Amino acid sequence: MRSINDRIYLLSFDAEANGLWGTAFSVAGAVFNFDGEIRDSIILRCPIEGNIDPFVEEHFLPQMEEIEINCSSYQQMLERYFEWRKEWRAVAIDLVHMGVPIEARLFLDAHDMGIIEDWEGPHPLIDVSTIAEIWDSCDRYNILNGVHVGTIKKHNPLYNSIAAAKAYLHWLRNK
Repeated sequence: MRSINDRIYLLSFDAEANGLWGTAFSVAGAVFNFDGEIRDSIILRCPIEGNIDPFVEEHFLPQMEEIEINCSSYQQMLERYFEWRKEWRAVAIDLVHMGVPIEARLFLDAHDMGIIEDWEGPHPLIDVSTIAEIWDSCDRYNILNGVHVGTIKKHNPLYNSIAAAKAYLHWLRNK
């Protein structure tokens, strides 16, 4: 399947936060054409604000050791992510898996901080968890359908971005 006029892309993004309702400390995005080829990607991480959620400490941080802290604060991480996103915003459809509350909060916070303007939200936004076959697990969908995601560790937001895009593109081709 070709990109629409070879000019429309998917921008799949994910963030890891200090608990489901906590502040994000890592965000990643991957831009795909509709043939499934990655055209661009970014991964950012900042120090965790406040006490670390025990679930995050046990299940997420060990999987994320290879991601260097390359932003000094949450605000700088958002500034860098949304600056990167501006390059793709006009030609990419945003895609997430279970984008509320964590990924949605990125946009709300960026707007409140003056990083993005009123109309720079994720329009349109596809949440692949609304697709019955994918629902609550891109990993399960990808394994059941023989979709190869790569070797990046789970709970890495770049892995999650790639897994969601691969699941969605496979589903599109086979629906």
